[in-house]
Amino acid sequence: MYNRRKILRICVLGLFLVGCSAGTPQAAQTGVQSQGMGLLRGQLLSENNQPLANRTVRLAAMYGEGATQAYISDDSGGIGGVTDASGTFAISNIPPGRYVILLVIREGVSVALMQKNGTERVVEIRADALEDLGPATISLP
Repeated sequence: MYNRRKILRICVLGLFLVGCSAGTPQAAQTGVQSQGMGLLRGQLLSENNQPLANRTVRLAAMYGEGATQAYISDDSGGIGGVTDASGTFAISNIPPGRYVILLVIREGVSVALMQKNGTERVVEIRADALEDLGPATISLP
């Protein structure tokens, strides 16, 4: 049986998700947010500040620590979404962990969102939390 606290928590999470999804591309929505999962949203721009519209975005889980970190790119499925006309994307139901954001160029070819120091930008997804990437520039080959 649900108690008041659990019902209130479910209602608050539902309102949170409605607020997070306002103005985000419908194609990037993966349905109802599951408890214990995280959300990621952001906007991808080209080097000349143009929105990267209708592009597939994927997350690749990071493994290891320090200099021995690695990730596996899987363009065929997994966690991801599609940007809208303004380059904005939202991905829900992400298991907590560390991820690299990949932009799929074509089948088998992706580019990672990079930091200024030349390493892949890693985002930390936490349970029941929104990670807001904001606008981010990605270099296209």
